[in-house]
Amino acid sequence: MHPKVAVGFLLLLASSREGACTMVNLTEEANIYIKKMERRLGEIDNWGLTENYTYWTRRHFTDGERPVVAAVMKPECRLKEEQEIVQSVELNDCNEIFTWNISHGIKSPFQLLVNVTLPMIRNGHAKHTKVVELDLSNLTIQKEIKNRVKHTGNLTQKVTMSCGFEAKTRFWGYFAFHVKRPRGDTPNYNRVNIAALENKAKGLHKSSGVLTYTIKGQYTQTLCRYQNNKRSKRSAGLQ
Repeated sequence: MHPKVAVGFLLLLASSREGACTMVNLTEEANIYIKKMERRLGEIDNWGLTENYTYWTRRHFTDGERPVVAAVMKPECRLKEEQEIVQSVELNDCNEIFTWNISHGIKSPFQLLVNVTLPMIRNGHAKHTKVVELDLSNLTIQKEIKNRVKHTGNLTQKVTMSCGFEAKTRFWGYFAFHVKRPRGDTPNYNRVNIAALENKAKGLHKSSGVLTYTIKGQYTQTLCRYQNNKRSKRSAGLQ
C-alpha cells in the first residue's frame, strides 16, 4: 500500500555499478497517474500496485478482475554486434565470466524471472551449457557469474565475446486506489488497467490491455579454450 504521493540462480558475484542506465520506475509512473485522478475525483489517501493492496486482500474486487502480474521473454543477442577478443595466457585453471550490463531497465515491485542458457553466444552444437535463472527487475547493476574451469595443461586461451541484448517485458492486470471522500455515487475503491500507464517517450507501450517495456543492455562472456580445444565440463564449475 502506498500513502498519498509516495514512492537461485547460481549467482557468485553481483556487483553494484552506477552508470549510464536509463531506468523507468513503474511505481513513479503509477504515482503520476494517481495525481491526475485526484484532480478529478478528490483526495486519494492510499493506493497499491500489487496483490497485497487492500482492494485485493479485503476482496473489494469483482469477478474477472485480477491484480497485476509480469513476465519477461528470454534475453536475445543481437548477433550483428557480436565481437570477439582472444587472449592467450598460461594458467592451471581459468575463470569463465558471464556479465549483463543494463542500459535500459525497469524498476517495479514485480520480479522478472527468466531462464537463460549459458553461454548465450554459442554454436548450435555446443555440448556444455547450463541454464540459470536471472531476475531482470530493478537492475541498475552489473550482474556477473563466475565459473572456474580446471586444466592440467599450461596454455589457455581466454575468448571474450559480447553482444547487445534485448528482453521484452509484459505487465497485465489491474491496480487500485482509494478515494477518501467520494463524490456522489462514485465508489471509494477504483481499479485501473496497468496499460493506462503507457508512456511512449519512456518506452512504455500498450497493446490489447498489456503494458510492455523492452530491457536493453550489453552481454559479455569470457570462455576458456585450450590448445587442444578441449574444455572441462562447465556443469561442474557453475556451482
